[in-house]
Amino acid sequence: MLESESKETGTTAGEAPAEGDGAGDGAAANAKADDVDVLEKKPAEGDSAEAGAGAGSAAEPKSASSKTGEKPRESLHAMTELMSPDARNELEERKGNPEDDTEDLDVASLTIEEAFHKFNTSKKGLTSEEAKQRLEKYGENALPEKEVNKCLHFLSFMWNPLSWVMEMAALVAIVVSNGPQPWLFPQDKFCDGGTYSSNCPPIPNPAGKFPPPDFEDFIGIVILLIANSAIGYYEESKAGDAVAALMKSLSPSCKVKRDGKWETIDAKYLVPGDIVTIKLGDIIPADMKVLEGEPLKVDQAGLTGESLPVTKEPGDEVYSSSVVKRGEIDCMVHATGVNTFFGKAASLVAETEEHGHLQQVLRAIGSFCMAYIGIWIIIIVIVVYAQHGWAYRGGINMVLVVLIGGIPIAMPTVLSVTMALGVNELAAKDAIVTRITAVEEMAGMDILCSDKTGTLTKNQLSVDQPTVCEPFTASDIIRIGALAAKREGDPDAIDKCIHDTAVQQKINFEEWEEIKFFPFDPVGKRTEATIIHKTDGRKLFCSKGAPQVMIDLAWNADEIREEQERLIDDFAQRGLRAIGVAQKEGDDGKWEFVGLIPLVDPPRHDTKQTIEEALRLGVAVKMITGDQVAIGKETARRLGMGVNFHNAKVVRSQFVEGIPIEDIVEEADGFGEVFPEDKYRVVQILRGIK
Repeated sequence: MLESESKETGTTAGEAPAEGDGAGDGAAANAKADDVDVLEKKPAEGDSAEAGAGAGSAAEPKSASSKTGEKPRESLHAMTELMSPDARNELEERKGNPEDDTEDLDVASLTIEEAFHKFNTSKKGLTSEEAKQRLEKYGENALPEKEVNKCLHFLSFMWNPLSWVMEMAALVAIVVSNGPQPWLFPQDKFCDGGTYSSNCPPIPNPAGKFPPPDFEDFIGIVILLIANSAIGYYEESKAGDAVAALMKSLSPSCKVKRDGKWETIDAKYLVPGDIVTIKLGDIIPADMKVLEGEPLKVDQAGLTGESLPVTKEPGDEVYSSSVVKRGEIDCMVHATGVNTFFGKAASLVAETEEHGHLQQVLRAIGSFCMAYIGIWIIIIVIVVYAQHGWAYRGGINMVLVVLIGGIPIAMPTVLSVTMALGVNELAAKDAIVTRITAVEEMAGMDILCSDKTGTLTKNQLSVDQPTVCEPFTASDIIRIGALAAKREGDPDAIDKCIHDTAVQQKINFEEWEEIKFFPFDPVGKRTEATIIHKTDGRKLFCSKGAPQVMIDLAWNADEIREEQERLIDDFAQRGLRAIGVAQKEGDDGKWEFVGLIPLVDPPRHDTKQTIEEALRLGVAVKMITGDQVAIGKETARRLGMGVNFHNAKVVRSQFVEGIPIEDIVEEADGFGEVFPEDKYRVVQILRGIK
C-alpha cells in the first residue's frame, strides 16, 4: 500500500512552533535524521516546542518567510499559464540570468503578494467567467476516473489463454463441425447410425441426415465461460459500487469567493487562483497557500503520518485531504486534481501494472496448453487425415476431444468461486476488495511494507513512563502537568493527552480552582496555571513546556541540568517527545523541576500479535514511514520488529558505499523520512528482487 506523504515547510524563521505541532512523518527534505542533539536544535515544524526530545532531533526547516538564505523546499505545483503578462516576462528574464538561481516556481518560497501576482488573482477572488475558463482548461479538482465499458469489462474475464482454448473449442463445436457439401462431406456415404466415415459402405444420403453441430459441447463450454466471467464481474462490480458510494458520501464542499462574494460550491469545481476559507473540521479541498490571519493547525496524518497537528503560518502551504484542527483562515488555491501532492502520489499507484501473480500463472498454464494442443492437432491433421484418410467429421471430432481434454476446462470457474469466497470473507471484516485477483496476490505475498502512523500505531499520543526528581512521584508529575494544561474548550493534542492520562489515574480536579491560565506562547515556550486548593487554600503555580525552558526555571537548574539533559538525549534517541514540568508553591516560593513526561504514539493493541502471526507465516514486515528514523526504531522495538532502519535518501541511489541498493533494501527492517515516491521506489526494488 502506498500512502501519500507530504514534504512540509517549517515555521517562520525566528519563531518557535506552536505547542502541540505534529512531528516527523512529513519532515522537510532538508531535515536530518541523524541529528539527535536536541539541546542545540529547535524542534522541526510539526514538533511541539514543548516536546524537546525526539521531535526536536531534526533541524528546523524554513518557510516562505524565512530569510536565512537556505534554499526552500520544492513546491508541489505552479502553473505558469496563470501568471500575469508582467509575471511571465519577469520569469523569462530571471531564467535568462545565470546569476539568479531563485526557484521561481516554488510556491512555498513566494510571498503572498508574489503568489497573487504569479497566479493572476487577488483577495477578491476570481470572477465566474475566469473560473469557468480555468475549469475548462485545467479540469475538475478531482482524480481522473477511468471510464470502463461494462460490456467490455465483462468480456475481459474471457480474455486469457485458458479462455482462448475454450473459445476455440466452442467454435470448433458449433462452426467447423457444420457446413454444406462437398466442403465438409466430400464423400456421400454414411455408416449405419448416422455417423460419417470413408470406410463405411456407400449408402444413400438421406435428406437432412448430415451430422448436426456439436451443440452439447458448445453449450457446456459457453456456460463455463459465462459463469466464470459472471462471478468475477459481480464481485468486482460490487466492490466498485461500494467504493463509488463511499467517495460520493465523502465528496466535500467549500466556501469560495467568486465575483467578490462568498458562495458554497462542490470542491471539484475549484480552480487555481480561487480564494477559499477553511475552518475547524474542514477537509482541505486542494493544495493552497495560507493568506493573512492567525496560524492554523492542520492534521496531516492521512498524508504524512504525523500524529500531531502541524502549525501553518501565513505564507505556508496546506495540502489536499488534510483536516483543519484549529483556526479559520483564507487560502489561495495553487494546485488542483492530479497536480496536488495527494493527486501525484495517487497517480504513482494508478500507473502500476495490475497483472498479479495468479494472472501470470494462468497465462503460463494457458500458453503451455495452447502449445501442447497445437502440436497434437498438427499430428492429427498429418496422421489421421493424410495417412489414414479419415473423413472430415471424424477428424474434427478428434480435434474437439483434444481441445477440451487438453485444458483444465473448469479451472477458471473453480478459481473464481474460490476467490469470491475469499472476497466475501474479507467483506465480512469491512474490507473492500476492488479486484477479485487481489485475494490471491495478498495470500501469496512474502514481504509486507507497512506505514507506521495510524497503521501500526494508534495515531494518538499517550504518556510513556515519566521520569521525576525527588520527592515527586509519577502520579505527581501527571497531576501537575494536567493542572498546567488547557482542559476545557478545544485543547491541543498534548494537553488532551496529559489530561486524559490524569483522568485514567483518577486524579480529582475538583479539589483545585484555577485562578489564572497562560496558554502556550512561542516565546516563553511553556504554559502556566495559577491554582488554589479549595480545602486548605494552598496556592500553586504549575507549568509545563520545553524541557530546557523548565530546567532553566528551576532554582537548582545547575545541579540538575546534566542528569536531565542526559535523559532528554535518551528520549530523543528513542524517538520520544518530552515535556518538562515544574511547580512553585505560593507567591514567594521557588520553582522546582518536577520531571519529564515522554510522549509516544503507541502501537495499536493488535499490531504486535498481527506482526508475530505474519512472521510465523513467513511474511517479512518492513516499516516505511515519513517519521524520523529514531521514532521508527522505537516503534519497531516495541513491536518486536528489527531495528535495521535507513533514511529514505538511500533508496534514491543505485549504490551506497559500494553496496547495491537491492541488498540494502532487502536486508532493511524499515525506512524513515520517506516521501511517496520513496515508498514506490522501495516496492519496485523489492518486486525486482523477487
